[in-house]
This record gives sequence, structure tokens and C-alpha cells, in this order.
Amino acid sequence: MTGLLQSLYALFRSRLSQRIVLWVFISIVVAEILLLIVSLNLRQQELLSQLRTITIDKAVELVRAIDSADFKIEQIQKLSVDSPIIGGVLYQADGTMVRQFGEPPQLLFRNYQQNTIDIYSPIEARYDEAIALEASSNVLILRHDVTAVRYEMLHTSQQFAGTVFLIGAFVTIATMIGLERILITPILTLRSDLLKAGTAIAQDQESPEFEVVQLQRQDELGEVIAAFFQMHQNVVQAISTRKQAEQTMTRLAEIGELTAMIVHEIRNPLTTIFLELRDLQQLDRSETTQTRLAIVLEEAERLKKLLNEILLYSKSQRLKLAQLDINQWIE
Repeated sequence: MTGLLQSLYALFRSRLSQRIVLWVFISIVVAEILLLIVSLNLRQQELLSQLRTITIDKAVELVRAIDSADFKIEQIQKLSVDSPIIGGVLYQADGTMVRQFGEPPQLLFRNYQQNTIDIYSPIEARYDEAIALEASSNVLILRHDVTAVRYEMLHTSQQFAGTVFLIGAFVTIATMIGLERILITPILTLRSDLLKAGTAIAQDQESPEFEVVQLQRQDELGEVIAAFFQMHQNVVQAISTRKQAEQTMTRLAEIGELTAMIVHEIRNPLTTIFLELRDLQQLDRSETTQTRLAIVLEEAERLKKLLNEILLYSKSQRLKLAQLDINQWIE
């Protein structure tokens, strides 16, 4: 149990978990509030409908009591024990008021003529209803004290709020547990492996053992893990190739320096040979000797050109700065 609580606590510290849980909790609360509004409206209509049914059943007796010469409000209360009537008005069919008693209703006869048969005021806890009496063609408008209905709505809201809290807490915790195993833990493991890979590459170390390799996922997260391994292999391969290229360039540079030194060592005695051969050509020699000297000088000249080319290639070429008109590339 302690381990589970510690795991949940660590999970709640994750920013991604906090965002996901917040959205889940808000979604649940909004959905439950909408359901509460619908449920309260239905419950209110049910209670008011029960109130109307009780009142209509006793409408004739109510009219007799109201129309009697010795009318008293206590008679209405006795006739409607389950319906807390606190006032009313009896109208004739033409709208003439016959009698009014108690608290006057907000619903008027002209409202009834406009097909408004009831008015509910939740703030005042009052409910007015109009009852058409077919026998006498009169209209009875009664005013009820519906404080009990308001208390019932409040009690239902409190119960619903507690239910919403319990459902939200349960779904949130269940979501967190599922997220820990399905998403959060693999992401944290992948982040740790990314840091390991970056450290190993920066410090030129061998590839470490990745913990995320133990996860066998056949979903988008598995594709991300596979892409991570592919990226790491590509980076390692690129670094290895670059190192090999650097080593090759280093060896070539060393060979170039050695070649340049050898060429210089060969050119020095070759220059002396050239001078001696030129001097020999100036002497009076036979035609055969002069021909041979010419051939030797020609071959020596070829050797000199070859050495110059070798020396040129052995030198590292330097980049030369040049002006470039960028407008040509834009056009």
C-alpha cells in the first residue's frame, strides 16, 4: 500500500500527468454538471407535477370553499394538506375576479389567456398554477409555498456533488494508475536513456545499456522507441565515419609532409645534376655525346616536372575567398 501511494505521489509530480489528469477531471465535472442540470430539471418537473395532480383532484372542493359566504383560509388548508396553498384568485370565464385570498399569485388571468398555466419562482420558493374548472367555466389560480421543493433540489444537488466527487476521484486515480504503466513510466525511461546516450556520445564512450529496450510496445510509443534506437545508431555510425575520415586525413597529411620532404631532398641534387649537364653541353664533345647529354637533360626535366607535381599535390589546399553576387542565386 505504501509503495502504491509513493508511486502515485511520484506520478502526480509529472507535469504531463498533471495536465492529463486535469483534463480528465474537468471533463468528468463538466459532464456531471450537465447531467445534474438535466436531473434537477426532471426532478423539479416531477415534484411540481405531483403538486398539480393533488391540487386538481381537490379543485372542486376548493372552489366551493372559496365561493362560500363564510370562507376562511383554514378551510383551504384542511382540504389541501399535501398542497401548501398560501393564496389564490378565482376568476370567471370573462376574467372577472370572484374572490382573492392569502398571498396574491404572480400568475394573472391575462397570462392564462396567453396559454401560460403556471409560473415557478425558485428564488421566492413560490409556484402559481391555473386550473380551468369545466363545470363552472371558472379559472382558479393558486399560489403554493414550495420551500420543500427547493430543499429537495438542494438536497439532491448535495448528494449529486458528493457522487461527482467520488466518481471523479475514482476515475482520476484509475486514470493515473493506467497512465503510469502505459505512458508515463515508458516516457520517463526513454528520457533517462536519451540522457545516457547524450552523455556517452559527448564523452566518447561506448553505447550504454538502455532500459527502454525491455519495453515491447506495438503502438505509437513503440515507434518512438524504435526511432530513438535508429537515431542513436545513425549518430554513432556518423561519428565513427567522421573519426575514420579524420584519421585518414591525418595519415594523408603525414604522408604529404613526408613526400614534400623527400621531394625537396631529391630536387637539391637534381639541380646540381642539371647544372653539371649544362656545363657539359658547353664543352666540345662529339655528336654522339651531345645527343646523349640532350636525352639525359630531357629525362631530368621530366623528373623535375614530376617532382613539382608531387610537391603540389602533397600540399594541403587552402580555401580562397571570392566575392559572390547573391542576386544571381536569387534570380
